[in-house]
Amino acid sequence: MATTPVDVIQLLIGTQVLQGLISPVVLVYLLVLTNRRSLLGAAANGPRYRISATTVVAGVATVTTILLVQTVLGWFGLG
Repeated sequence: MATTPVDVIQLLIGTQVLQGLISPVVLVYLLVLTNRRSLLGAAANGPRYRISATTVVAGVATVTTILLVQTVLGWFGLG
């Protein structure tokens, strides 16, 4: 049985953390695109959905920022 030079579990956790950090950027881009009437016409977000989607994206971005700050503070022994 072959062994890997890296810990596979740590690698999986690292990729999930990276995806979590990148997701707010992707969500903002998708939100901008889905709000454009010139792009989607009648399928664009309505006012209610626009407000709720913006709230959710802001929440995800806030949680991601908190995670990032806690991680960086932990590197310096402050968290």
